Amino acid sequence: MSNRLKDKADNVFSLYIRQRDGMCALAGQGGIACSGRLECCHWEERGFMALRYDEENAFAGCLAHHRDWWHSMNPQKSRDAKATARRLWPERWEHIQEVLEKYRGKNKINPMFVPDYENVIKLYQSKLQKL
Repeated sequence: MSNRLKDKADNVFSLYIRQRDGMCALAGQGGIACSGRLECCHWEERGFMALRYDEENAFAGCLAHHRDWWHSMNPQKSRDAKATARRLWPERWEHIQEVLEKYRGKNKINPMFVPDYENVIKLYQSKLQKL
Protein backbone atom coordinates (compact mmCIF):
# COMPACT_ATOMS: atom_id res chain seq x y z
CA MET A 1 0.00 0.00 0.00
CA SER A 2 2.65 2.56 0.96
CA ASN A 3 4.63 1.88 -2.25
CA ARG A 4 1.55 2.71 -4.32
CA LEU A 5 1.03 5.88 -2.29
CA LYS A 6 4.71 6.79 -2.64
CA ASP A 7 4.52 6.29 -6.42
CA LYS A 8 1.38 8.42 -6.62
CA ALA A 9 2.97 11.14 -4.46
CA ASP A 10 6.05 11.09 -6.71
CA ASN A 11 3.87 11.38 -9.83
CA VAL A 12 1.73 14.24 -8.50
CA PHE A 13 4.80 16.12 -7.20
CA SER A 14 6.60 15.63 -10.52
CA LEU A 15 3.60 16.85 -12.52
CA TYR A 16 3.30 19.92 -10.26
CA ILE A 17 6.99 20.84 -10.67
CA ARG A 18 6.88 20.38 -14.46
CA GLN A 19 3.72 22.47 -14.77
CA ARG A 20 4.96 25.09 -12.30
CA ASP A 21 8.18 25.65 -14.26
CA GLY A 22 6.73 24.98 -17.70
CA MET A 23 10.08 24.65 -19.44
CA CYS A 24 13.59 23.38 -18.85
CA ALA A 25 15.06 25.47 -16.04
CA LEU A 26 18.53 24.73 -17.39
CA ALA A 27 17.81 25.90 -20.95
CA GLY A 28 20.88 27.51 -22.49
CA GLN A 29 23.21 26.08 -19.85
CA GLY A 30 26.10 23.67 -20.19
CA GLY A 31 26.35 23.89 -23.95
CA ILE A 32 23.51 21.36 -24.22
CA ALA A 33 20.50 21.89 -26.47
CA CYS A 34 17.20 21.13 -24.79
CA SER A 35 15.50 18.01 -26.05
CA GLY A 36 13.10 15.41 -24.84
CA ARG A 37 10.26 15.56 -22.38
CA LEU A 38 10.31 17.64 -19.21
CA GLU A 39 11.26 15.73 -16.08
CA CYS A 40 11.27 16.59 -12.41
CA CYS A 41 14.90 17.06 -11.35
CA HIS A 42 16.04 16.98 -7.73
CA TRP A 43 19.04 19.00 -6.64
CA GLU A 44 19.68 16.59 -3.76
CA GLU A 45 18.78 13.01 -4.66
CA ARG A 46 15.24 11.77 -4.06
CA GLY A 47 16.51 9.15 -1.63
CA PHE A 48 17.08 11.93 0.89
CA MET A 49 13.53 11.86 2.26
CA ALA A 50 13.74 15.19 4.08
CA LEU A 51 14.03 16.89 0.65
CA ARG A 52 12.13 14.50 -1.63
CA TYR A 53 8.95 16.64 -1.76
CA ASP A 54 10.60 19.99 -1.05
CA GLU A 55 9.79 22.42 -3.88
CA GLU A 56 13.10 24.23 -3.38
CA ASN A 57 14.89 20.97 -4.16
CA ALA A 58 13.07 20.40 -7.46
CA PHE A 59 12.93 21.98 -10.90
CA ALA A 60 11.83 21.01 -14.40
CA GLY A 61 14.57 19.89 -16.73
CA CYS A 62 14.46 18.45 -20.22
CA LEU A 63 15.65 14.90 -20.75
CA ALA A 64 18.97 16.09 -22.24
CA HIS A 65 19.87 18.36 -19.33
CA HIS A 66 18.62 15.94 -16.69
CA ARG A 67 20.33 12.79 -17.93
CA ASP A 68 23.27 14.05 -19.97
CA TRP A 69 24.40 16.88 -17.70
CA TRP A 70 22.85 16.72 -14.23
CA HIS A 71 23.34 12.95 -13.86
CA SER A 72 26.28 12.70 -16.20
CA MET A 73 28.65 9.77 -15.77
CA ASN A 74 31.38 12.38 -16.24
CA PRO A 75 31.96 13.77 -12.71
CA GLN A 76 33.13 17.15 -14.06
CA LYS A 77 29.90 17.64 -16.05
CA SER A 78 27.84 16.82 -12.98
CA ARG A 79 29.87 19.26 -10.83
CA ASP A 80 29.47 21.95 -13.50
CA ALA A 81 25.70 21.41 -13.58
CA LYS A 82 25.40 21.77 -9.82
CA ALA A 83 27.65 24.85 -9.80
CA THR A 84 25.42 26.42 -12.46
CA ALA A 85 22.33 25.68 -10.38
CA ARG A 86 23.97 27.27 -7.31
CA ARG A 87 24.66 30.38 -9.38
CA LEU A 88 21.12 30.49 -10.81
CA TRP A 89 19.31 29.82 -7.51
CA PRO A 90 21.51 30.80 -4.54
CA GLU A 91 18.54 30.97 -2.15
CA ARG A 92 17.56 27.41 -3.01
CA TRP A 93 21.15 26.27 -2.48
CA GLU A 94 21.18 27.86 0.98
CA HIS A 95 17.87 26.23 1.93
CA ILE A 96 19.06 22.80 0.81
CA GLN A 97 22.33 23.19 2.71
CA GLU A 98 20.39 24.09 5.87
CA VAL A 99 18.25 20.94 5.56
CA LEU A 100 21.32 18.79 4.85
CA GLU A 101 23.12 20.26 7.86
CA LYS A 102 20.12 19.61 10.08
CA TYR A 103 20.02 15.93 9.12
CA ARG A 104 23.74 15.34 8.50
CA GLY A 105 24.88 11.90 9.58
CA LYS A 106 21.37 10.51 9.76
CA ASN A 107 20.24 7.74 7.47
CA LYS A 108 18.65 9.19 4.34
CA ILE A 109 15.84 6.67 4.47
CA ASN A 110 15.34 6.76 8.23
CA PRO A 111 11.67 5.98 9.07
CA MET A 112 11.59 9.28 10.94
CA PHE A 113 11.67 11.02 7.55
CA VAL A 114 8.94 9.02 5.80
CA PRO A 115 6.40 11.58 4.64
CA ASP A 116 2.66 11.26 4.94
CA TYR A 117 2.12 10.35 1.29
CA GLU A 118 -1.62 10.97 1.40
CA ASN A 119 -1.04 14.56 2.53
CA VAL A 120 1.68 15.06 -0.11
CA ILE A 121 -0.79 13.87 -2.76
CA LYS A 122 -3.56 16.18 -1.50
CA LEU A 123 -1.21 19.17 -1.25
CA TYR A 124 0.16 18.89 -4.78
CA GLN A 125 -3.21 18.02 -6.34
CA SER A 126 -4.51 21.23 -4.78
CA LYS A 127 -1.51 23.23 -6.03
CA LEU A 128 -1.98 21.79 -9.53
CA GLN A 129 -5.55 23.02 -9.61
CA LYS A 130 -4.33 26.54 -8.78
CA LEU A 131 -1.84 26.70 -11.64
